[in-house]
Amino acid sequence: MMEEMARKTILRENGGEVTFIYYLTESVPEPRFQTGVQDTRRYGVCVSDEQGVERIAVNDVTSVRDTAIRLVDTLARNDVTPVALYDVVYDWICSETER
Repeated sequence: MMEEMARKTILRENGGEVTFIYYLTESVPEPRFQTGVQDTRRYGVCVSDEQGVERIAVNDVTSVRDTAIRLVDTLARNDVTPVALYDVVYDWICSETER
């Protein structure tokens, strides 16, 4: 599942504009049949242009919805593009684990 959280129109270097859509992703892993324990939901992020040509998702970032929402807000606030998403999420995860 993907839930749209924000839209930002960004000026390109060539003078054009592009609108990026920032999504919260959610997945529910299959239950573990050996133990019968249901895994928790996992949240991630996705950034896409309006046409879906540039679209990158990073799934399974956290099991805490509010944490994932904070990440999406950070991405939108800082105009993160699909090309930079992996690096930004990696840096964000590293900074979260240092706290």
